[in-house]
Amino acid sequence: QYVTVEIAPNTEITVQRGNQTFVYKLDGSETPGPPGGETKSRMRWENGALVVTWTREFFAGRELGYQTSTGRDVYTLSGSTLTVERSTTNARGKGGAQTVRSVYSKS
Repeated sequence: QYVTVEIAPNTEITVQRGNQTFVYKLDGSETPGPPGGETKSRMRWENGALVVTWTREFFAGRELGYQTSTGRDVYTLSGSTLTVERSTTNARGKGGAQTVRSVYSKS
């Protein structure tokens, strides 16, 4: 499945995944989506990086009830290298926060 991203300078990012379109404001206001439970995110520019903070609430069954996960994604671009650092806290709060760093190079 292809993803298309359009950026309106300093105002919003539009992401199209298949037949779904999501518009994210870059002013730090709350935006619903993407799908995966009830997800709300905020985007803003911070020191030249795009910072996305998000909260996802979902129903995990009768025994576990509603669960909440939180995260922070930081996207930085240097030349043709994109670095994405994602920090998440799982729904049950066990194990603390986890951080994964991915580096992509355009060939």
